Amino acid sequence: MTERKTKGGDFAGRKPATGRAADRGANLADEHADAVAEPTLELASLIERDAAQDPPVRARSARPHWRALLSGSSPREVLARLMSGDPLSLRPCIAAVLAERLVLIEPDRVFLRAVARIARFAVRYRGQPEIDVWIRQQIEETVLELLDDDAEADEGVGVFEDSGIGDLARPLGIESSRARAACDAFNRLTLEERSAFHALVLVGRSLDEVAAQTRRGATEIARAARRALDAVLAAADERDDQP
Repeated sequence: MTERKTKGGDFAGRKPATGRAADRGANLADEHADAVAEPTLELASLIERDAAQDPPVRARSARPHWRALLSGSSPREVLARLMSGDPLSLRPCIAAVLAERLVLIEPDRVFLRAVARIARFAVRYRGQPEIDVWIRQQIEETVLELLDDDAEADEGVGVFEDSGIGDLARPLGIESSRARAACDAFNRLTLEERSAFHALVLVGRSLDEVAAQTRRGATEIARAARRALDAVLAAADERDDQP
């Protein structure tokens, strides 16, 4: 039976070479293996080096079109864009900042002031720090500004019913005209006092639950909440003596 010739000129079932031919073939095979191994090892080394030097892949921002929104020749032009809905998704960030800081300010007040602040400083922003970090910084600065304003403002200012201030006023029976003063007193408390008051009074969690989660003593938490309650009610009961 005639053997079939394969591509490349070799025959299936061909007998292995012996003697000098075998040695020459072995040497060529070794040289070929070395030639292939050297660039392969070099390539692997380059890949490992690049992987070590490349920064980790960052998550995509929730604000991919910020450049178009913040570009403009004047703050007024930027402000007009930012006031059309919430294109920079400020409201979720505002809610997060207020919740983390445990302060009671109307979210709409924070939004309006933050939009104005961002529009004013947009012309200076060049992409550093990253947009999400920069937005967070502007909102945090806005909250601090509003806290300072409330500390110096007229106490007779009314409140928005759908705000965190309303959440404080309603369960304690505080009049709307005094709610802003009560919230200002709350915002001046320590974080420990605000946290205890918020959990026990505003959210309505049990003392044992709060103690277990915070790993603080129940007596300590109860005293902190009581100090906060006394300060809030005292501010709400004060009356302006001026006509």
